[in-house]
Order: sequence, then C-alpha cells, then structure tokens
Amino acid sequence: MTFPKAKRSIIGLIVFLQSSTYALAGEASLRQDLLRLEDKLTTAQVSDSKNALGVQTHEATALFARAEASFRAREYLDVVRSLNQLLNASPRIDRYLEAQYYLGRSYEELHYPARSIKAYLRFLGSFASKNDINSPRLIEVIQRLLLLKEDMLAEEGETFDRLLASLIGYSGVPSAKRDEIKLLAAKSAYHANKLSLAEEWLNDLLKKEASPHTKADAQFYLGLIKLKTGSYDKSEELFTRLSEDSHQDHYFIQQLARLNLARLFAARAMPQHAWEWYQKVQGPGESQRLALYESVNLLMQSEDYPRAKQLAETYLKAYPLSKEAAYIKERMGFLQLSSGSFEDAESSLFSRQKELLGLNARLTKQYEGKFVIKDRELDELRQAVGALNIDSSVLDRAASLNHRLDKAKSAIQEHRQEVRSLQFTLGRIADSSLRPLLAAKDEQYWNYIVELSTIGEGMIDREVGFYQWTAAQQIPFVKAKERRKKILADQTMHPNQWKKTYQLALLENRASKLNARILKEQALLSAALYNGKHGTALQQDLSKQASDRQKELNTLTKKLQIAMEDQRALWVANYKNSSPLIKTKKHFLLLSQEFLENNSQLQQQRDHYPDPATKHIQEDFASNWQIWPRIAGKILVLMNKTEIAEQHWLDTEQRSQKTARDHAESLAIKETNLRYAVAKATGKAFPTVLQHVRYAIDEQAARGKKWLADVEWQRYLRETQEKTKQQAKQDLNEATIKENIRDTEVERALHE
Repeated sequence: MTFPKAKRSIIGLIVFLQSSTYALAGEASLRQDLLRLEDKLTTAQVSDSKNALGVQTHEATALFARAEASFRAREYLDVVRSLNQLLNASPRIDRYLEAQYYLGRSYEELHYPARSIKAYLRFLGSFASKNDINSPRLIEVIQRLLLLKEDMLAEEGETFDRLLASLIGYSGVPSAKRDEIKLLAAKSAYHANKLSLAEEWLNDLLKKEASPHTKADAQFYLGLIKLKTGSYDKSEELFTRLSEDSHQDHYFIQQLARLNLARLFAARAMPQHAWEWYQKVQGPGESQRLALYESVNLLMQSEDYPRAKQLAETYLKAYPLSKEAAYIKERMGFLQLSSGSFEDAESSLFSRQKELLGLNARLTKQYEGKFVIKDRELDELRQAVGALNIDSSVLDRAASLNHRLDKAKSAIQEHRQEVRSLQFTLGRIADSSLRPLLAAKDEQYWNYIVELSTIGEGMIDREVGFYQWTAAQQIPFVKAKERRKKILADQTMHPNQWKKTYQLALLENRASKLNARILKEQALLSAALYNGKHGTALQQDLSKQASDRQKELNTLTKKLQIAMEDQRALWVANYKNSSPLIKTKKHFLLLSQEFLENNSQLQQQRDHYPDPATKHIQEDFASNWQIWPRIAGKILVLMNKTEIAEQHWLDTEQRSQKTARDHAESLAIKETNLRYAVAKATGKAFPTVLQHVRYAIDEQAARGKKWLADVEWQRYLRETQEKTKQQAKQDLNEATIKENIRDTEVERALHE
C-alpha cells in the first residue's frame, strides 16, 4: 500500500518541479521584456530632452529656406509670414540680419514703407552685435534707408543718423566700407540740414586715401554745402574741378557739377556764363532736362525771346509730360508774341482760353455742390489743373491733408492686413507641423502602451496558471481581461480620430483655393474697371457690371474669412478638450488601473499561499510587478510632457485668435472713424479748394486776355504802319504823276 503512495508523491514532485522550472523561465523572459521596454523609454526621454533644440533649429532652417524661395519667386507676403513666424519662435537666429533684410525688402515691395524702415533699422542696430562685418547687405540697406528718409518719423531719422555715426566709429568695419558709410552718412546729414556735421565728414574723406568715386561724390556734396551756405567761390572751385573730370565712371557727377555751375552763374547775374555751362550739360538724363528747362527761363529773363521760343518748342517735343511742360505751354503764347509770331500767338492763346473754359465747365459739372469728394476725384482734379499750370496752394493743402489721412488709413489697412495674414493658416505662432508631430508622438506612446499591456497580460496569465485555479476562481481575471481588450479595441479607432482633426486642414485648403479664384477674378475685373473710365458706352456698362461683381466678391471674401475664423476657433476649443493625446492618456490610465487591481488580487494570493517551496516563484512574480508600474510611470511622464506642449500651443493659439479678433474689431472702429474724418475734412476743405482753383483759372484767363489784347494792339500797330506806308507810297505816286503831268504841260506850252 505504501508503494503506490510513494509513486504518486514522486510523480507529483516531478510535475511540480517541471511547472516551477517553466514558471521561472517564463518570468525571466517577462523580466527581460520589461527591462528592454524600460531602456527604450529612458532613451526616448533623453532623446526628447537633447533633440528639442535640434528640432527647433531644423524648423527654423526650414522656415528660412521657405522665405528665401518665396523671395526669389517674388511672393513677398509669404516671405513676411514665414519670417514673422520664424522670428516669433526663434528671435535669436544666426541669420537674423538676412531675415531683417528680406523683411525690409518685402515690406518695401508691398508698399509698407513704415514697416520697411523698422526692419532696416533693426538690421543696422544689430549689425555690430552679430559680428557679420562682411555682410554684403550693409551698404544696400543704408542706401535704401536714404531713399525712404522722407517717409521716416523724426525719431526714426535721429536713430538712423545715430546708427550711422556709430558704424563710422566701429573698428570692426573695413576701411573701404567705412568710407562708403561715412559718405552715405554725410548725404543723410545734408538732407537733414545738418550741414556742419556733413561738411566735417566730407572733409575727412577728402583728406584720406579714399576711392576716386568716393572722393568725387564727397566733392560734389561739399560743393552743394558751400553753395547752400553762400561760399560761392569755394563752390565754384569744387564744381569746376568736377566738371573737368574725364573719368568715365564720374560722368553723371560731371553733368550735375556743370548744371550747378550754371545755376551758380545765373544766381550771380552772369547770364552769358550760365548759358555756356547749360550748353555743356549732356544727356540723356535728368540733368539735361533741367538744363534745357532752366535755359528757357534764363533766356526769358535776358529777353532773348526768339531763342527762348525755339528752346521751349524743343523742350515740349522732348518732355511733353513733365511738370515744367505745363508752365512752358502757358508761356508759349507770350513767347510767340514777343518773338513777333502774332498769328501763332493768337492761335495758342485762343486754344488756351478754350481749355480754361473747358476746365471751368468740368468743375461745374463734376464738382459743383459737392462737399465730399473721393481721393481719386481729388487726384484727377490735381492732374487736370496741373496740366494747365495751376498750382494752387489751397489745393496743395487739401491734398496734403488727404495725404496725411490716407497715410493713417494705410497704416490701419496695414494692421488689418497683418491680422488677416492668419486667414488660411493656424497663425504665425502655432506651427502647422506640430500636428503631424503630435500624431507621431501619440502613435509612439500607443505602441509603448500596447507593448506594456502585452507584457502585463502575460504576467497575469502565467501567475493565474501557476496557481491552477478553478474556472470560478478565474472569473474576475477573465472579466478584467475582457475590459482591457475593450479599452484597447476602442483605442484602435485612434487613426480615425486624427483624420477628424485634419478636417480643418481640408477646409483651409479649400478656402485657400477659393480665395485664389476670387483674386484671379478680381484681377480680370480690374481691366474692365479701368477701361470703363474713359471708354465707350459698352465699356462703361461692362465696367458697372464688373464693379457690382467686385462688390459681391468682396462680400464673399469677408464671409469666407469669418467662416474660417469661426471654424478655427471651434477646432481649437474642441481639440483642447478632446485631443487624441488626451484620449490616449485616459485609456492608458484606465488600462493601468485594471492591471494594478489584478496585481492587488494576486498579491493577496501570494500572501496567503501556504506552500513555502514556491515562495521564490512568488517573489519573482512580485518583483516583475514592481517594474511594471515604474515603466507605466515613465510612459505617463512622456505623455504629460507632450500634453503640456500641446496645451501650451493651443492656449497660445486661442490667445492669438482672441487678440487678432479684438484687434480687428478695434481697427474696424478706427477705420470707420477715419473715413468719417476724411469725409468731414474733405467736406470742409473742398469748397474753398474749388473757389481757389476757379480764381486761379480766372487769373490765368485774364493774363491770356491781356496777351490777346497785346496781340490785337500789335496787329493794329502793324496794320496802321502798313496803311501809313501804303498811303505814303500812294501819295508819292500821286505827287510824281502830278509833277509829270505838270512837266508835260510846261513842255507842251513851250513847244506851242
């Protein structure tokens, strides 16, 4: 009887040892999987911390490359968007100077001079600190700022001069480039009426071994300063030296020097010398045009009217559209009168009188009774009166008023354009590449969760199988496993969640295509609008239809903008509360809770299991379950970091949208007030302008009538003189005939 019992105990021992060996081998394999996953998570944490700056640098490089490509393609608005996004994200980039240069050029091409000036000034202000002394853009930026100096504010002009002075004293700039900067600074000081400072810099340049072209420029501006300060002898000496310069590169400076010499002699009342220098000015160019025009005035002052008339006709043929041509046309009748061409003078004066009457009738028809006119109408009026040499000071004041109002209006429009630059993107601050990055991160975290869940399921299955429980005892673990499968099955629809988030991108793409079609149609309509101004009746009708269509397109564009802003705000709000990453985190927390609850149930079994021979196996189970929560915590840390970045992005986007919306509303109110101010100011100014223009028309008409009266008087004198000559000749002929008759009668009487 003892043998069968011993046999059964031996067999049980063998089975137990085999199961123990299998359990130990399985737990060792699971431990290796856990440690491998933990190493992977540690590497991911280190990689995220190290590569954050690298990713930012890569994105900055990509943005700058896109800006460069857009600049080469002349897509200046895209350049502004890319660089503003880049500078907002990375204000201390390595290519900061180039970014400011591209911004300045783009704003200049988009006709935003104020912003262009700011970008160029930032370039100059950062030049020394960036240690980029060999930048090829430095001289070009200074030259462009000189061209934009009329549009600068007073403080901006002072800042510009101060930066130039600091660059002159900066030892890091090469000597040749420093001379060019000093010359440009002297030009800026001359135009700012800082003559003593400009003269000091120019004298320094002339004392140094500068390039010939730099010296020639310095001598010319020094001559202008001497001319402006009344040092005529020194100015004459400098201009004479430049006028005799035969260097090919100094051709234009030579012509300008000759022109200023002629002006100098004309101011000294030396017309013969002035005439000689005017004749020496060669072309083509502005110098020759000015020399020809000023020669006409010089001959008129010298009362050499035949030559003045001849030069005036030459000027009108060569430059018929210049501003001075209107003055010469008005004086042409006087020149013809003074030259003795009475018929031509009469024809010119009658034609002029007809033009003045036509202008007066046009004023009555188009502007009479109007208290508010558009800027376009005011420009047309200025062109019409300017063509007849009417330069009213009141008209100039009204134009300057409208110009200031237009400048303020354009500034508001510029800000509105900046706000609308968020039109078909998520904005400058929120990088659109963050969405696919978040998708990749979320997929990576989900793979970690699936791998950890697979290991956890294996750990539970092995331990439950080790205890050899009945089916009733395994029910809680089976139900927990089904719940975990349901959680994982629910999360497998995760890619569809991401597809939903890209619906906004699809809407933005469709909206951008629609906007491109609207812009294309508006470009086609502009030709019809232009042709309808002075075209046929059919063209005017087409122009009216085009105007109505353009209003519809503008309304459609506004609706599209509002719809996109609403869609974007709705997307951000929904995404912030239920992003795929947040859903993944919730699923992971539920999954971890299920695993930890099963572990707590198994821990109770470990504590109450009576067999001490399997204690070491239970300790292996427990040690693996100590590693599992640690790995889950690392996954949660990574997810929390990404969630913080995502929420920061969404918060920033919401703030930028709210700021943009508030800014747009305030700008719309300002624009409405500004339009009212324009209408009110123009309404006050225009009746006075119209009255003054009519006064100028009447004044010119009276002058023309006086010249016509002079023509009539000269004609009367000429006719009277001719009649006197004819009468004298006739009297002489009659006296001769009478004398001949008398002589004949005397001879006949003597003969008889």
